[in-house]
Amino acid sequence: MKLFIWHGDGVLEDWYSGQITCIAKDLPTALQIIDEEMGYESDSFPREEPTEVIDLGIEETQPRAWVTWGGS
Repeated sequence: MKLFIWHGDGVLEDWYSGQITCIAKDLPTALQIIDEEMGYESDSFPREEPTEVIDLGIEETQPRAWVTWGGS
């Protein structure tokens, strides 16, 4: 499993940027899980370009996403 991270400029921005983290096996699965968490397919972050991807070195864990919008 991998940890996908989006943060910084262009990520869920209001006045300040937000952050998305997701544990998934690959990018397409991560995007599906994020869409499910958000309740829709958002174009408010660079979907195909995560800021960082970390290989967790584990295979058995529950895929999950955390989404935090930027604020003002």
